[in-house]
Amino acid sequence: MENGKQVNESWVSGCDLCTCQSESNLSPTVICKQLPCPIEPPVTCDQVGQVTVTETVGCCTQDKCACDVTSCPSQKHSCPVGYSQETEMGVCCPKHTCVPNPVCVFNNTEYLPGNSVPMRYCENCVCSDKLENDGKLHAIGCEPIQCDTYCPQGFELQEIPGQCCGKCVQTSCVGVYSGNLTHTIPVNGIWTPPGNKCVKFECLKIGTQFITIEARTVCPLYNPQDCIPGTEVLAPDGCCHTCIRKCNVTKESTYLQHNGCTSSKKVDMSTCQGLCQTSSWFSSKTRMIERSCSCCQEINSSKKEVEMVCPDGSKFNYSYDYIELCGCLQSKCTTVEKAVIKKLRRRR
Repeated sequence: MENGKQVNESWVSGCDLCTCQSESNLSPTVICKQLPCPIEPPVTCDQVGQVTVTETVGCCTQDKCACDVTSCPSQKHSCPVGYSQETEMGVCCPKHTCVPNPVCVFNNTEYLPGNSVPMRYCENCVCSDKLENDGKLHAIGCEPIQCDTYCPQGFELQEIPGQCCGKCVQTSCVGVYSGNLTHTIPVNGIWTPPGNKCVKFECLKIGTQFITIEARTVCPLYNPQDCIPGTEVLAPDGCCHTCIRKCNVTKESTYLQHNGCTSSKKVDMSTCQGLCQTSSWFSSKTRMIERSCSCCQEINSSKKEVEMVCPDGSKFNYSYDYIELCGCLQSKCTTVEKAVIKKLRRRR
């Protein structure tokens, strides 16, 4: 037997399993067969950049995964608005992923939490800290804009095209009386406060300005004691009292004029004004109309002096009469009544 091998003896030679076999009537022979290789599970190379390669290990071959960087995708990678790119090394190639940023996205624009977002008309939208339902980007919260509809007195709320809220526009004037009471007055309108007929408020509009004009009537001095009883009346405007006055002294402060010269100061000039009793009646005794007439005239007067100044600068003292007291003095009546009686007689 070759190499001293015995019949039916087996041995390994290289990658073969050899056996010394002997058939009847034949000399022994060596039969060799390749050694069996273990059954390996199939190899799956499904990662990016992986390829399947075969290598020899001992007497057997086996498949394994290897990296082929030439098959890696391009490094260029873009992410949508609101996301940023992160890169990590995979099995063979760099792995690019888009991760959400802590922002809100509207019309391809990013907004940080707390910032206003022009998302809806007439709504106040803000990027919130809460996440959207998919748990990625931040959600936008919107609330209707609350418009202030209050306008001060004299103003009206008017809509503005293209704006959510209107604005207060002045349409009338406001009159203030009795310290803090107010009343709205239309343009070109006149208003009198209750209880004060001597005050009138008028509203004027000049250009874009509203102007309230206050007019006060100053009544002349009124003393019921100076009136003839039964003649006291209130003026039609309801402001001033007036009456038919008794004969009395009235005064007026003025400058005196004389021959082109003027008094150096104002002086009080007095006059007699007022009504005196005048009456007429038919006398059965004289068969004529009798008359009794009295006139409001001075009863007592005095002399006063004032310095006069002329245009040439010269000065002199000038005396004038000053009425101290007035009264009703008897005066001569006219004879107009006789003509009236004659006409009456003719008619009879």
